[in-house]
Amino acid sequence: MCRRHWEPINRQMTSDRGIAAAEARHNSGRQLRLDYLIATYKKPVVALIHGLVMGGGAGLSMNAPFRIVTEKTVFAMPEASFGLFSDVGASYFLSRLPCSIGEYLGLTGKRFNGSEMLACGLATHFVLSKDLPLLEKELDEAGSAASVIRKVVDRYAHKPNVKEDSPLMRVDLVNKCFSKNTVEEILQSLEKGDKATMSKKKCGKPPKKLTDPMKMPLVAPMALSTPKLSEEAARVVLQDESGLKSAASSQSNWAKEVEHNVKE
Repeated sequence: MCRRHWEPINRQMTSDRGIAAAEARHNSGRQLRLDYLIATYKKPVVALIHGLVMGGGAGLSMNAPFRIVTEKTVFAMPEASFGLFSDVGASYFLSRLPCSIGEYLGLTGKRFNGSEMLACGLATHFVLSKDLPLLEKELDEAGSAASVIRKVVDRYAHKPNVKEDSPLMRVDLVNKCFSKNTVEEILQSLEKGDKATMSKKKCGKPPKKLTDPMKMPLVAPMALSTPKLSEEAARVVLQDESGLKSAASSQSNWAKEVEHNVKE
């Protein structure tokens, strides 16, 4: 194709990319505002988390005061495994999990089931999926008082056991590796032998992009540092309007820094 034919096409492609980027920023802004509204809403919000909840779905549900899971719930924040970082308020709710579990989830994209979510604090209640229709019906009739809602949910709640192969059963190893100050130190800890124990015996195989430092520069290396640093910053803010805005602002600033490193 000669140059005079190619140039109009190139201009149109450039224009289309700009429009798509603007639409993505607009939609992302709407989603973050909705997450913020749910987190600060005066009436209690009940999130019935049944099935997959990942990324944006986690942002919608994890900011609710009542987070109900079932035996079919699967949670993950997989962004770091494909060169991005967990946003939608994840730096806030992951940073408040005990024993560096938040760093583990944010950096590896590891999936947690309903019992694991309840055990680490991501969920407030565990309900059997067969009871969800009855629970939802009672909640519709319960009104908006938090104390009444809690009583209704408590009647259906269970305390399931965490499986032996869960990372939560070896939380000392998770904390030892993922409590380091930098991603580089985490990788060094994994490479020194903890990685073999965690991946082969107890914690499942972490993504290659995290455990293989030779691959990191090819997959947005800043994106791995971003969730670690944003979680540390969000850990010190209070759960009020100014605190949540600070966490969102922190993530927005880091997103600008990693944007040029993320390639499709």
